[in-house]
Amino acid sequence: MRTFTSIKHKMTHSPFSKYLKLIAGLGSFSLIVVATINYTANPGKIYPPLSIFDSYNRSSPKQIIKQLVQSDHGIIVANDTWNERDLKHALALRPTTAQCAVIGSSRVMRISSVRKERSLSDNCPSLINLGVSGASLEDFLALSETILQNEKPPKVIIFGIDLGNFNFNRDSRWTRHMQNFINMKLKLEGKYHYDNTFSTIALIRNLINREYLLRSLQLIWSEKTLPFKNVQRKFDHQVGLEHPVMLPDGSLISSNGSHNQLSKIIDIHTLGVAIKIRGSRWVNEKAVELFILLVNHLQQQKFKVIFVLTPYHPAVWDVVEHSGITALNVVESKVHKIAKLTGVQIFGSYNPSQMGCTGDVFFDLAHPKAICLTKLERASVSYRTSK
Repeated sequence: MRTFTSIKHKMTHSPFSKYLKLIAGLGSFSLIVVATINYTANPGKIYPPLSIFDSYNRSSPKQIIKQLVQSDHGIIVANDTWNERDLKHALALRPTTAQCAVIGSSRVMRISSVRKERSLSDNCPSLINLGVSGASLEDFLALSETILQNEKPPKVIIFGIDLGNFNFNRDSRWTRHMQNFINMKLKLEGKYHYDNTFSTIALIRNLINREYLLRSLQLIWSEKTLPFKNVQRKFDHQVGLEHPVMLPDGSLISSNGSHNQLSKIIDIHTLGVAIKIRGSRWVNEKAVELFILLVNHLQQQKFKVIFVLTPYHPAVWDVVEHSGITALNVVESKVHKIAKLTGVQIFGSYNPSQMGCTGDVFFDLAHPKAICLTKLERASVSYRTSK
């Protein structure tokens, strides 16, 4: 009886075992294929280049930025095949007559001095926008270091501060310009200790990232033309064109295919994704100390520093019991304390009611439209106390 049962078990177990091995093998093979495509195509230029794919974008960031600032209406972003941090560092390094430089995340990318809906116009008659996706505290230091290398830089530096900016390593993309970060940190602290384990893991994970795979496939299937070409005519900035447009000051016009992504029901998960909170440690005091050192250093170099807080959609604030609301209040309060300590002026607020921005002037829960950003100076606090 036991022998029969054992034989029967082996007969049923063997095919199932082979099936599991087949699934595991196909899964592993698929991951290897995806990782290989992402590494070799490398649309964001975040991995060491392979020469056979390097012809996709022959123009250097410096050449593209020269084309940008000399254009009348901006340049069309036809292919998503560049590293935006390379472009913004090139823009930060280019001598300019602009009064201000805006540093921050995608939430400040629409702050502009050349579009009809101008932002910060009372303080910045002209500006360059150095906003990059997922800007971290490390990006603040790296871009500031690049500005200090500029022979003729803007004299006002505006930091658009988000929830993650008072922590370390909230985004791995800053490592593209790690040396700039190291140089600035050495100036501020006289020392540098960094464990690159986090950024290495993040880059490995990105090799099997679905969004990056789509960008890689788009690049492979494209005509491999240069990703930028001049806009040939004036256009309505509120409507946009088929592709995103980078204006001559570095600010962004979304494509006309962009639509309001708001969900009719704002649940806890949607809110958490929108404001990108991570855990309950919203403020790392060591990160705050480093940021204050940066502000002090820029002020000593005769730069005026301004803080900007861009609002979140009113629906975010309706979920009053979510920890994200606590995070927003805690971080905004910390920004005010730092501003008072350093004598810096603040424009805006995370709370849209402080600026008079209603729900129809947002692209989504986290990104206000340019018409909302024109109201930043309505919510202004200036601290003139001595340090």
